[in-house]
Amino acid sequence: MERIKKGFTLIELLVVISIIGILIGLLLPAVQKVRAAAVRLQCVNNLKNLALACHNHVDAMLTFPIDDDGCVLNPPTFQPLTFYTSLLPYIEQKDNPPLAPKPIKLFLCPARRGVDVGPKNDYGSAHHVNWSGIPGWYTILGGPYLYAEGIPAVFFNLPNHFPPDFNKITDGTSNTLLMAHKGVARKYYNGGSPPAYGQTRTDISWSSGDHWEHKRSPDYLVPEDYDDLNMQYYFSSPHSGSMPCSFADGSIRSVRYGINTNQLRRLWTYNDGATLPADLETN
Repeated sequence: MERIKKGFTLIELLVVISIIGILIGLLLPAVQKVRAAAVRLQCVNNLKNLALACHNHVDAMLTFPIDDDGCVLNPPTFQPLTFYTSLLPYIEQKDNPPLAPKPIKLFLCPARRGVDVGPKNDYGSAHHVNWSGIPGWYTILGGPYLYAEGIPAVFFNLPNHFPPDFNKITDGTSNTLLMAHKGVARKYYNGGSPPAYGQTRTDISWSSGDHWEHKRSPDYLVPEDYDDLNMQYYFSSPHSGSMPCSFADGSIRSVRYGINTNQLRRLWTYNDGATLPADLETN
């Protein structure tokens, strides 16, 4: 007698489909977490390589690079000169012309965007804390005090500033921030970031821009590139929990979102006598 094969009932199929759906639901967050960790690691490697390039610049030129936006400290051509253009020989990009810049993957945070956005940049430094009312406190890559159209700051009764060498970093290189993520609102990842303080638009390119192109306020670190109209003034990143940063010794550590203003200022300043806060990476 021929045996009749029994198939799955509709209820059994629905149960199996439900179980598969639950397993997928459990698996997706884990996959996303692994992917985010991999992207964060790639970003850390970018910051590490940029810090090493800065060290090579110190070895060759005896100071850290300067970010002067092509103003009066770059005669006689007054061509664009940013800390990015100064680092080109040390990242195998010396043939990438600053006057017609090409995208450089190293300058972009992989969690934010890729080279298809053009010759933009995602990492930057802080303006000197001296601007925020504490005389004599300076950041490593903050640049000279220069105003638009090449007018030196001395005409505005502001001190000039030249890039330091390692000896001038009296706080210690392990206690001083070198580079972090400049804030870019998510809706402006592909362009259109608004101007800062009435200057030209921001997020233009790694080779040019106004004084907020590669620098941000030392007072503000806000979470995860949220769509704030003032993000062009802040530090922020697309990473969750904290922002990866490079320190002057070449190490990479994360600074928590929500760190208080005074601690953040002192981290950026290389000559204020402060060391790292104990809760640098904790919330």
